Amino acid sequence: MPEFQNQGVGSALIGHTKQLAAKAGYPAIALFGNSGYYRRFGFRPGEEYAITDSEGNFCEALLVMELARGALEGVSGRLCENPVFHVKDEDAAEFDKTFPRKQKQALPSQLFLGNGTVRPMPGDDFEGIYAIINDAARAYKGIIPGDCWHEPYLSRGELCGQIENGAVFYGYYVNGLPVGVMGIQDRGEVNLIRHIYVRTVCRKLGIGGKLLGVPGVRCG
Repeated sequence: MPEFQNQGVGSALIGHTKQLAAKAGYPAIALFGNSGYYRRFGFRPGEEYAITDSEGNFCEALLVMELARGALEGVSGRLCENPVFHVKDEDAAEFDKTFPRKQKQALPSQLFLGNGTVRPMPGDDFEGIYAIINDAARAYKGIIPGDCWHEPYLSRGELCGQIENGAVFYGYYVNGLPVGVMGIQDRGEVNLIRHIYVRTVCRKLGIGGKLLGVPGVRCG
């Protein structure tokens, strides 16, 4: 729960899990999760141990930690999730309809940075666009001259105006949640990139480059 974050609860749970797994005789722990969070506990990319997902792919979110040095030497294989986790997006969407509508969001430690997809952002993701731009813009506070900086950096009114003037937004989605946005506006010979922002917790993971790879984007 948000009010109990940054109090060592997660660290205590991971430490206890390591003890239980070691006591049970397991050589290692493997999971899917936020690499930025789990790496500080000793987890490494599964690729370093030749361990893939169930389809034989390496992905950044597949993480492994040996419980004893060399425990996985000469070992390779696939991490297969329990079928209970295999939920279709459309089934999840139907289930969500049984609750009052809310804007989907995730706390930084909850973001699953696996293989994402780039796709156009629908109008009902307006708040997601607004939140990502203003979250990412904080990195420039103190760099942008004080007389040009304001909070929020981009107001809802300004964003609405850009969309009304033809700006189209693409998002980088992970588990159905946008973590990066790019706004482009057709100027004839070139597309003007109005925005390209990535959530602070997801920076330096190549997401901006993937957004720039949208087919048909002509920069100049």
